[in-house]
Amino acid sequence: MKPKEIEQALAKALGHHQTGAHDEAAKGYAQVRAADPKNYSAWYLAGALAFQRGDHLPEAVTLLGRARQLQPGSLECRLFLGMALADSGRHADALPHLEAALTRFTDKPEAWDNMAKVQQALGRPDKAAAALQKLSVLRPHDAVVFHRLGLAVGLAHGLVAALPHFQTATRLDPFMADAWASTALAHFDAPTGLADGLAAVFRATTVDANNLPALRAQAIGQMRTYQAAAAYATYERMLAVDPVNLVASSGCCMLSHYLPHLTAEAIFALHKQTVVNSTLPDVVAPARAKSTGKGGTAKIRLGFVSPDLHAHSIAFFLEPLLRHLDREQFEIQLFASDSGRDAVTDRLRALADKWVPLHGLSEDAAVETVRAAGPDVLVDLAGHSNQNSLALFARRLAPVQINYLGYPHSTGLYAMDYRFVDVQTDPVGPADALATERLVRFAPTAWSYQPPAEAPEPTRTPRAEGEGVVFASFSNFLKVTNETLVLWAELLRAVPGSRLKLKSAHLDDLVVARFVRPRLAAAGIDSARVSLAGWSPAIADHLAAYAGVDIALDSFPYHGTTTTSEALWMGVPVVTLAGKTHASRVGVSLLTAVGHPEWVAQDRADYVRIASELARDPVALDQARAGLRAAVAASALFDHAGQARRFGEAVRTCLQPAAATA
Repeated sequence: MKPKEIEQALAKALGHHQTGAHDEAAKGYAQVRAADPKNYSAWYLAGALAFQRGDHLPEAVTLLGRARQLQPGSLECRLFLGMALADSGRHADALPHLEAALTRFTDKPEAWDNMAKVQQALGRPDKAAAALQKLSVLRPHDAVVFHRLGLAVGLAHGLVAALPHFQTATRLDPFMADAWASTALAHFDAPTGLADGLAAVFRATTVDANNLPALRAQAIGQMRTYQAAAAYATYERMLAVDPVNLVASSGCCMLSHYLPHLTAEAIFALHKQTVVNSTLPDVVAPARAKSTGKGGTAKIRLGFVSPDLHAHSIAFFLEPLLRHLDREQFEIQLFASDSGRDAVTDRLRALADKWVPLHGLSEDAAVETVRAAGPDVLVDLAGHSNQNSLALFARRLAPVQINYLGYPHSTGLYAMDYRFVDVQTDPVGPADALATERLVRFAPTAWSYQPPAEAPEPTRTPRAEGEGVVFASFSNFLKVTNETLVLWAELLRAVPGSRLKLKSAHLDDLVVARFVRPRLAAAGIDSARVSLAGWSPAIADHLAAYAGVDIALDSFPYHGTTTTSEALWMGVPVVTLAGKTHASRVGVSLLTAVGHPEWVAQDRADYVRIASELARDPVALDQARAGLRAAVAASALFDHAGQARRFGEAVRTCLQPAAATA
């Protein structure tokens, strides 16, 4: 073709392109390229066409890449190439092209849109938020943009900071259920936002009763108001809408421990049916990649994955373990799947050889990030709790995968190799039949507790003349079932003049009281004999509240862990009821470890007997209180160095070809 003919053919192809005759346009551009292989416009326009068609992304990347070789300075070409790479999932490759293009095309919404998507996929929510802020200026009436901006801000700075953007989205589109659901979650994260959060849930579910984010927000609202059965039913409804929804599946597993009507066998069956097992294929374990330690010895790369590497109950048990693990044998890797950061985070980070943020990464990017760190052993500290990483573990991140500490049951995950427990929580025989993992009973008690440095000394405010004994529960009130309340009512009747103090987040909120007070009354608890207290922002204030408590009452069937440890450290005896599951035997382990198995009840009558006998003997009660902290400090629960040694030995055993089951 002569130059004039090439020019005419290109114009004709462009005409087809502009009128929507895409096949004819593609043929025309191809003819021009064949005749003039260095014709930039033919390569660029063909690439732009392939990108616009949506289902020709590999072709678009190839064509635009060749166009860029012909004209490296074309920012328009780089814009389309960046967008094509982004839509192909090649986010890191797309980034430099979009950055270059945005030095010129600052008024193109699609450029900022793609930049936001790329930054989000690369785990940079703050940069994604900056791009979406630019996009919101160009599209000031687009509710979807403001909702996306809120989600990015929420990932970077917390949902409370995102609330204004969610509210803008709902103002622009009052029928956007997703935005109402996000508004609800942001309110739930605010200290006094419970009522507004519940109102936003109502708006979300009214707009769309089957909207998954709305149903998730509803379940969280139900948990915040201590309605375990209702939340469980909401997660079941989510699964009816989306049978492979991982959040709903894990929600059902987690909430199953709060429902006393479910048998141990039923709870295990639920965990084995978890969506993670059914949606992800079997993956071959990565090969071990040992690091070299002091003296040429091979260190074990030991990783821990958790969304709770901040001021959270997990830290009370994880920090002493990390502090005492043998660094000549282990390289410690911490993978943070949440953005929380505080003084506790800093301490944990200082104890790690490698700190790896996972928050905000796509699932594929998170898997690549963990595998690149090369852990030999990876420990899951979350199970099915909120923001868990089981979907990552199901894709086999390390040669050996272990569940420990943060979840009271088998994960049900076939890719989880071991679960670290003790003989009290998981008796040999019965417990083994209720776990997909191999149980490793590595220590006398599975926990090693480090109390906060701010913990005050145990005291007891002298009771006024005639004042009765104070029973208390500071556990998450979601664990307090109606059956538990009935038993506590029986205990109050057995000990005349006694009182009950309940302390949990929002229990002093009038919204929560509307749900809780009727339950207390239905159980037969006189409102004059019970007080409700909420969350204490300072841990020292929370622990100081034990000064007004004589005897702590454990919940069932889901026992306390941190709350029991705290009560014992503050010199308060704890009465627990032994059950048949790990969740209902944690108290057995803790009380046995500190030398007080006599406070473990075998049935409900025994529970009332133990608590009432303690209450009726003030001298013995005061003696127990006076010596309890010293006893706890000298117990297995405080054997930090020994626990780290036992944990390390168990990890090494799990790496052997024929690992022992303990």
